[in-house]
Amino acid sequence: MKIKDIADYKDTNDTIEALKERQDPAPNMERIMKQYDPEKHDIFDPILRKDKDIYEIEKNPDGTTEEKFVRTEPVARIGIGLQRLIVERAVSFLFGNPVNMLADIKDTDKAKQDVYDSVSNILRSNKEFSLNRRVARETFISTESAEYWYPVATDRPHLRYGFPSEIKLRVMHFRPSKGDQLFPLFDESGDMIAFSRGFEHKTKREKVQYFETWTDEEFVRWVERDGIWQQDNTHAITIGKIPIIYSNQDETEWAIVDWLISRLEKLLSVFADINDYHGAPKIFTTGVIEG
Repeated sequence: MKIKDIADYKDTNDTIEALKERQDPAPNMERIMKQYDPEKHDIFDPILRKDKDIYEIEKNPDGTTEEKFVRTEPVARIGIGLQRLIVERAVSFLFGNPVNMLADIKDTDKAKQDVYDSVSNILRSNKEFSLNRRVARETFISTESAEYWYPVATDRPHLRYGFPSEIKLRVMHFRPSKGDQLFPLFDESGDMIAFSRGFEHKTKREKVQYFETWTDEEFVRWVERDGIWQQDNTHAITIGKIPIIYSNQDETEWAIVDWLISRLEKLLSVFADINDYHGAPKIFTTGVIEG
């Protein structure tokens, strides 16, 4: 399927807006990253949790008293990175051990064995073990993630896959936490018919916006210049498949306990303030205390 079969608009901006349509809302990365980073939690917000103003009672010559501001005492702020701990534990449970690829191959079927060995070599050369952990971590944090597998031409043939090849297969990881905007497009039966990514490329002089789309037949990249999208690159997809592996989940891994973490941070901070104030004797007395 070509892009014009999905969004055939005369105006390029309208085409891109159509490709950005999602069945599910995009993750709110600002809110998610605020939850994930302990230093951005509400407990560190000086407006939501104000420092304590200290006053002293002064007696005036006429016998009256009044409060006089002395100083501002910083309150305790204890952030807890349980969101990170939850994600790392989930990643370890899922990919603590390498994934074993299984195939029903008879001893006499050399062709299938060669294919199995080649796929294993391709995954190994792309460091599949660490890739799986990165993809899982990003999905648990951002609720979605994507892998883009693509060929790269080499200067000379190599044998790293078990057969002579003039290309190397590489993988790129698209991460919403690093600024990638993902736009999977599904048809009525739930099949992905297109996948798009929006991203920003920063240089010393400017920031350039890009938008690229893959279907099972073509790849097109646009670049935004003066508020208008212009086609920048295009090529055919020869494998007949969208070269994207997209994964998602409904909520962040810590969503069900996020409010509990906020409550725990507040309680621990208040307890710390109380301990700081009462942890050492404030008054020494002699004799008997009668009241």
